[in-house]
Amino acid sequence: MPKDSMEAARVLEAVNLSHEIIEPIYATVPIKDNDEKIAKRKEIVETYMNDRLQLVNAFVDAKLQKTQFLFGDEPCYADFSLFNAMGMLSCGLYEGVPVFSEIFANCPALRTHHSRVANLPAVKAFYEKESDDIRKFYLPQ
Repeated sequence: MPKDSMEAARVLEAVNLSHEIIEPIYATVPIKDNDEKIAKRKEIVETYMNDRLQLVNAFVDAKLQKTQFLFGDEPCYADFSLFNAMGMLSCGLYEGVPVFSEIFANCPALRTHHSRVANLPAVKAFYEKESDDIRKFYLPQ
């Protein structure tokens, strides 16, 4: 985290944006009835997610116009938080939520950001050795 309190606040703002795109889906996990759970997820995608993703995409686009990552030319906590939220959202674990290529189809800055993080040597090496279906969405798309 940055030592400057304003910069730290900006990083946390970005982290909170990443939470906003995944937490509504997490909130559906306790729903017992599977049909109700899937319907709720589809409702979230249709009524909330697309607008929220466009807001986050615009935020990321403005950042990437200036630097390689959200807060400079090296990744920070906010970059990994967003990367993780994107992977979890689109990994196929949450039935009723579109896969990566669909849910982020109209989010070029988010796709660019994901690719930059996914192509970091340490990140790429870590996910290349994972074999489960969930982790494949953390690889470059």
